[in-house]
Amino acid sequence: GVVYNQSGDERKAEYFLRKALLEKPNDSQATIILAQILNRIGDKEKALTLLSNAVARKNNDVNLMRRYAEYLSNEDPLLAISEFEKISNLDPDNTNIAYMLALLHLSQGNENSAKAILKTIKNNSQKSNDTQFYLGNIAESEGHVTKAILHYSKVESGQKYLLAQERLINLFRETSSYDAVIKYLHSERKTKPNYAKNLYQIESNLLLSIDKKHEAYNLLTEALSIFPKDVNLLYMRSMSADGRETFNKMEADLRSILDLDFSNPTALNALGYSMLIYTDRTNEAYDLIKKAYDLNPSDPATIDSLGWAHFKLGNIQDALYFLRRAYQLNKDAEIAAHLGEVLWSLEKREEAVKVISGSYKEYPKNDTLIKTIRRLNLNIESES
Repeated sequence: GVVYNQSGDERKAEYFLRKALLEKPNDSQATIILAQILNRIGDKEKALTLLSNAVARKNNDVNLMRRYAEYLSNEDPLLAISEFEKISNLDPDNTNIAYMLALLHLSQGNENSAKAILKTIKNNSQKSNDTQFYLGNIAESEGHVTKAILHYSKVESGQKYLLAQERLINLFRETSSYDAVIKYLHSERKTKPNYAKNLYQIESNLLLSIDKKHEAYNLLTEALSIFPKDVNLLYMRSMSADGRETFNKMEADLRSILDLDFSNPTALNALGYSMLIYTDRTNEAYDLIKKAYDLNPSDPATIDSLGWAHFKLGNIQDALYFLRRAYQLNKDAEIAAHLGEVLWSLEKREEAVKVISGSYKEYPKNDTLIKTIRRLNLNIESES
């Protein structure tokens, strides 16, 4: 059975493993492998029943109990918690079991139970970064900002490091000056060069969020001197040059991305849409957007761009078709502004006002929406 499983013949593997279990019903390895096969072929209930019966027969087999609890995690989290607690009582020093139990408690909203477990394993070298991250999450949800910062700052590496940095930056912005946040990020870049590129991105996102486009552009130029031809950095720098007066810089970076990846739908759409709103190169913009759409026809932003390009070209019915599609997929403020303007141009005034006013209530500071309201001379701003 094991050999057939390794060769990928699941039906034969199942047959021989069942045969082996008839002779040795307490064979844990055969039980676990058979459960894996049943799960792979879609018989989850049979896999759970098999493991449940095996655990009932061998109620102190930690490995078997763990497999059963892991399978239960998605199907029945509360029962999984009960099973992991039994394992933890049998093997109290098992950090992995404690960690999985804590995450299950978190998934069920049992923050106090999760916190108590995480505190017992936070100094374990293998789980330290992850446990500190989740302790930070809990402290943040409880409103303990200082404690949250302390926990997040102890995440030194691993998968949770960058997430912890993003959370830290948000908390620092609440409690510290902008200069202190920048100083912290500079320090992290020096001490953790492996994460430097990502930290540049985090800092540039921060700068863009407070409308410091020029500073973000300079920072990303510095980053690109260290990581040349990095597509993510090039794209971010293009966004920091988003504007009519700086469109040439934006276009240069987006074309650099397309030189590296000529079928990048995000770059094609960004270049086409920016060209559409900042220049009179409407036909060229349409071609770029159409190519992006052909590559990614379900993306709401690209569908919106295509609809707006049709509007600029005078294809009003095509514009309405694509903008309705985009709006159905994503009721973004910019999409609402475009759809509203097309509806207005077609004398569908009541529907236009409904779309625009509904979006304005949700996004009262959106620049495109505000400009559309003023261009159409609507009274929505004064009413809200």
